[in-house]
Amino acid sequence: MLIQENVPLGPLTTIRVGGPARFFVEPATATEVAEAVRFARSRNLELFVLGGGSNLVISDRGWPGLVLKVAIPGIEQRL
Repeated sequence: MLIQENVPLGPLTTIRVGGPARFFVEPATATEVAEAVRFARSRNLELFVLGGGSNLVISDRGWPGLVLKVAIPGIEQRL
């Protein structure tokens, strides 16, 4: 699993605006999702789960925590 730093979020939204994520990960498996959550918790980082990027406006200042981009077929976001 690759956790990247300072990844621009604008290209990941439909309106193409937004600053960088302090940390960004796109897990390939459910196990990697769990690892990413542990990474965020161990560093007391806010976690933002990003889906398709529609109906979303991100500040030009970006996101100060970890952005987890959901791209695993069969995984749904439930609130």
